[in-house]
Amino acid sequence: MKSKAFNFEFSPNLIVLLGEQLIHDKKIAVSELVKNAYDADASEVVIEISDGQITITDDGCGMDIGTIKNIWLKPGVSSKKKNIKEGRLTPKYSRMPIGEKGVGRLGSHKLGSQIELYTKAKNQEISLSIDWNKLEQSTSLSNMPPIDVLENKTNEIQGKAGTKIIIKQLKEDWVDKDIKRLSDDLTNLIAPFSSQDDFNIILKKDNELFPNHLREQAKKIKENALFNFDITINNGFISQFNYQFKPWLGLEKVKGRQVNIGNDFSLLKNTLGKKNDWISFEHKLDRFNDLKIGEVNFSGFVYDFDNILFGIQKQMSASEKKPTKDYLKDNGGIRVYRDNFRIFNYGEPGNDFFALDAKRVQRTSGHISSNQILGSIKLNRASSTGLIEKTNREGFINNADFSALQDMLSETFKIIDQLRVLDKDKIMRVYLENAQDRASVESKINDIKNTINESNLEQKQKDKINKNLESFSKDFSQTKEIFMNAANAGLSLSIVVHELDKIINNLEGRIKEQNWEEVPNIAKYLQTTVNAYKDTIKIEKRKSTASIDDIIEKTIFNVGARFKFHQIKIVQDLSEGLNVIVKKNLIIGVLNNLFDNAIYWLEYQNIQDKKILIKSYKKDKQIHLLIADNGKGFTIDFESATRPFITGRRDETSMGIGLHLANMIMEAHQGFLVQGDFDEEKLPEEFKDGAIIKLIFKEVENV
Repeated sequence: MKSKAFNFEFSPNLIVLLGEQLIHDKKIAVSELVKNAYDADASEVVIEISDGQITITDDGCGMDIGTIKNIWLKPGVSSKKKNIKEGRLTPKYSRMPIGEKGVGRLGSHKLGSQIELYTKAKNQEISLSIDWNKLEQSTSLSNMPPIDVLENKTNEIQGKAGTKIIIKQLKEDWVDKDIKRLSDDLTNLIAPFSSQDDFNIILKKDNELFPNHLREQAKKIKENALFNFDITINNGFISQFNYQFKPWLGLEKVKGRQVNIGNDFSLLKNTLGKKNDWISFEHKLDRFNDLKIGEVNFSGFVYDFDNILFGIQKQMSASEKKPTKDYLKDNGGIRVYRDNFRIFNYGEPGNDFFALDAKRVQRTSGHISSNQILGSIKLNRASSTGLIEKTNREGFINNADFSALQDMLSETFKIIDQLRVLDKDKIMRVYLENAQDRASVESKINDIKNTINESNLEQKQKDKINKNLESFSKDFSQTKEIFMNAANAGLSLSIVVHELDKIINNLEGRIKEQNWEEVPNIAKYLQTTVNAYKDTIKIEKRKSTASIDDIIEKTIFNVGARFKFHQIKIVQDLSEGLNVIVKKNLIIGVLNNLFDNAIYWLEYQNIQDKKILIKSYKKDKQIHLLIADNGKGFTIDFESATRPFITGRRDETSMGIGLHLANMIMEAHQGFLVQGDFDEEKLPEEFKDGAIIKLIFKEVENV
């Protein structure tokens, strides 16, 4: 059988296609040529748009004839790849090259049909010109017109070395809007607030500097951000975690805070709340050990454009608010940088690293959106070799390293978001009129009814709408009561089951030891504990007047056997004759939970002489009921502890809803659940470091 051998033969049009399709955005094409200047050890690159052409000039090391022949005229060939692999830095500024594909130079074809190149290295200036139109007309590489490389003495390059590219016959017009967008992108090409001061990018139009104030605006954004964070992850270890809430001027009633964590994960663990979330978080940290990602810095400045906040604050004048919003609308989001140079297209519309806006749509009141944050993810070029840029300059290849990076940073961002929500809640509670009712359905229904009654609707329409709203409000209140009772009963049941389990284990142990003297006492304790909680799960139809003394007596009777078992002394400081209007079983359930928490922490913290203080008094037409222990206090801040599914406890029985439910029950009684202050309450010295919680009720008059 006869055979024939053929070789691949590429059409010159392939180069055209690479230039057009691999670099499909003209601003990215310019950015690629700017990156080439950076890799050439330039201190400055000047882009000038005028007379229908683009000129890009740098003062880098330039190219000699050998470089032009063996590298520049061979797309896909790059000397930088070897330098990156060997960790070889540039001689002048010790830079690790940021380009390695060898196709960035084709960006010139994206911009225009003709180019002139002048370059000088070692005092030898050379030039060449390319007409892409003629290339496209060639049928094969073999009959392509040769590229003439000339030795010049035109002094196009003024310094000792450098490169100048003139691009003519532009394929697209550059109007002021395009130049403004390019100016912004070039400014954002280098990481904001970075220390990159050895590379300057200058943009000109018609021989005049094109004005850009993004850097100055970014500084204002930094100074005026309500929240900011700075986190460093190194090979799966969080070496730095800084979060700051800095209230604006006009929000002086709210204290700012800082969360600074090195290798202590306890606060992070408690913030995540659910056990499975923490396991997932640790697992994603562990994945870094086997990957080539290196050190990752994740930082950001976060705003909140809530109309209420903007109405209260005095940090920015009315004339400053709109520019701030406009800046974040155009430049907000989270961008990725490697050696302080941007990796496109993260942060661009449609390329959201964390899908922030999608999450915002799902829960509009919660997640941060891209127009609220100026954030950056910074990578080290030498150590992040597992993250490989796509040839088309649209981010990283989705390999195992990139997936691990995205998962890890998503989990980290979740913690930042939770800390931010807690701090925003503080502002709302303090400054919003009737803050306790902000999320109250009943309150909103009443506001709607008032608006309808004041409207121009016919009375028949008003009556019909109000009737429907009243029916809904009644049904909702009943439903809420049922769920609160059910949740309270479920919480009490979990406490009882946990306690009964320990008692039964104790009983089994005594039986095995044949300690028959203790068996009757433990069996009686078992029965007493069950009986004590029966009344707690009864559903009361309406509130009634109850004595604080009776509530305390009933609760202590419920928990008394546990106090005795755990050797806890109860100290009482009760004022007589204090009455409240409540659903008694719900308040007993709240106290059961507070006592259960105190018992747990006194045991966990290994307190030897365990004590719980119960104090009641009247102040400013309010009844205060205080529970304190002589332990070591809260392991997480009180605001966090009252949110659902967040707990500092380490036992499996804790769902993280006890204090949240207690807070809801107090709100339902037009009361408050707050953290007590040792000095203000004038408590005995032994309770100075312990947890202090207060239930505040309205005073009952004429009882």
